[in-house]
Amino acid sequence: MRSSSAPSTEVPPPALVEGTVFDVQRFAVHDGPGIRTTVFLKGCPLRCGWCHNAESWHRRPQLAVRTGLCPGCEECRDATPGATARLPHRSRCPALRVIGRVTTAGAVIEEVLRDRDYYAASGGGLTLSGGEPLTQPAFTESLLRLAGEAGVNTCLDTSGFASEQTVLRMVGLVDLWLYDVKATGEQDHRSLTGVGPGRILANLERLLVLGERVRLRVPLLPGVNDTHEHLQHVAAIAARHPELDGVDVFPYHSWGVAKAAEVGATLPYADLPSVTPEAASDLVSRLHRLGCTRAQLG
Repeated sequence: MRSSSAPSTEVPPPALVEGTVFDVQRFAVHDGPGIRTTVFLKGCPLRCGWCHNAESWHRRPQLAVRTGLCPGCEECRDATPGATARLPHRSRCPALRVIGRVTTAGAVIEEVLRDRDYYAASGGGLTLSGGEPLTQPAFTESLLRLAGEAGVNTCLDTSGFASEQTVLRMVGLVDLWLYDVKATGEQDHRSLTGVGPGRILANLERLLVLGERVRLRVPLLPGVNDTHEHLQHVAAIAARHPELDGVDVFPYHSWGVAKAAEVGATLPYADLPSVTPEAASDLVSRLHRLGCTRAQLG
């Protein structure tokens, strides 16, 4: 006889699956085709030294301390940046904010659908980003299913660092994968991101073999990962897979440095200047000269 206290294995409907989101950006135009709503999920297994969203690294909601806005109320005196968020109940201190909220997939999709007319007119839709959406597989799958059922186009912005099982859960639910290629070679990739490239490249090949629509996204930092070897590697992937949707180059910008400091994160490349427009164009030209003629600025 089974115990009545045994845990339930019943799977909740997609609308009730919970996850942690730290931002929702409406009218986004750089996260896939058309006008989109980009939902940013917390949690990421990588530690890229140039990360634009270091506040996404940890899954839990966190406390951000913006010391430059301190009004002297002393509410933030004992606050620890990045700690589990516990704000005073009535806090209005402008130096304190919570990053991340636990919500349901249904509530997120309800927000996304407010702009469905813009998606229809522009060919846009929903983009899931982060962080790494694949660190919340049940939540990500639920969001993709609900969006698809509503007729909304879906993009998944990912590093590809996840188990094969997790990646396969999303196959058929993603209209366009936005797939990062950050570095080349085991040592360089691990040094720059904290993880090796093996699982990432295997999942990329797996998606392409399965006929998924994939677009490469290539973050480039002058003097860091803009090596001839890395650019050759990107060009070789594009040559080997003409079915790729395209190749987008994302030159480094320093917008994430201040956000990282707010949650106590350290970025090794915090002092690196943002790439100038001229240098950005040169990065694309270098890929063109290697035969990757579909490369363009993202």
